[in-house]
Amino acid sequence: IGFQGDSLPIFVDKSIDFMGTGSRICNIEHFYMLMNNSGLVKEVLNLAFFEDTDILETPFDIFMFDSNIDSVTYRAHWHNYVEFLYIYEGHITVECDNVPYSLNPGDSLVIMPRVIHSFYSKFTGHIRYGVIKFNHTKVKFSTKAATLIHALFSRAIPMDSLPIYLSASDINQLFMKNTIDNIISEAKKKNIFYFDFINSQIATLLVTILRFWEEKDINLNTIIKQSNNCSEIFKVLEYISNHSCESIAIPSLAKQCNMSYSTFSRLFKQQTGRSCKEYIEYMRISKAQDLVLFTSKSLNCIACETGFSDCSHFIKTYKKLFGITPNQQRKSLPSDIMSSADIKT
Repeated sequence: IGFQGDSLPIFVDKSIDFMGTGSRICNIEHFYMLMNNSGLVKEVLNLAFFEDTDILETPFDIFMFDSNIDSVTYRAHWHNYVEFLYIYEGHITVECDNVPYSLNPGDSLVIMPRVIHSFYSKFTGHIRYGVIKFNHTKVKFSTKAATLIHALFSRAIPMDSLPIYLSASDINQLFMKNTIDNIISEAKKKNIFYFDFINSQIATLLVTILRFWEEKDINLNTIIKQSNNCSEIFKVLEYISNHSCESIAIPSLAKQCNMSYSTFSRLFKQQTGRSCKEYIEYMRISKAQDLVLFTSKSLNCIACETGFSDCSHFIKTYKKLFGITPNQQRKSLPSDIMSSADIKT
């Protein structure tokens, strides 16, 4: 099977036995039908959407993004670790849970675990930003600080009361830039005890963020009281992510957590800011948006693959969440994401 970028297959080898089933691939449409029937489409969609923590070779993944080398556009995904961005040059937009953050030089963004996010930019000049990915449970702190850090950064969705956007005017820029410069430099040079040095700098970065939140009159200690039963809810979130294209019964999710329906519903809303029904719909529509933006698939196909009962329900839900229809959003795409000639409506 031949592919070109994120587009549909451009040719198939019709002599191949599909997965040992005895079926021969007749054409592109037949290929998709076989993929869908085998469950591979759903499996590939889930794998592409969820970025596993295991891809981090160490507790840290640190690098400088450069638009002269890589594409700015990064499709929607989520992962279990913290991602910190610092803008050096240019302008980018990062969407976190459908909220767009426009980042300029000197701005920072904290992408919390399990938050669906994507990157894009209409800026045509040079773009550079530092990326620091880390598992917050691996950063060394005192017991008291570690308890607070783990409670704050283990939440499924960042609360409205925790500002994840730090503008250039919010924090001492010289201090912030020097900290990021040091982390990126150490990760690149790998001098003696560089691992310990990076750990100390990320710890400093996290404490700086906590102090910034505290200056905003946010009572951080109340977060610890709300963190009970987080782990069970997080397991449910991963289950929903992996099975969102299927029928999901909320009472069975409560049973998985050994909770009553009312307790489960209350804790789920507390952790995610959404009811379980709203979250399932949100996960489906987020995966659907990924297919709208980055593939040429028809809306009927997208609705079917992401768990919607029919195309009209999908379009109605899409417009309710994003304010525009899927086709309207496709037509508004920057040219570097997808050629309008490839779109099939």
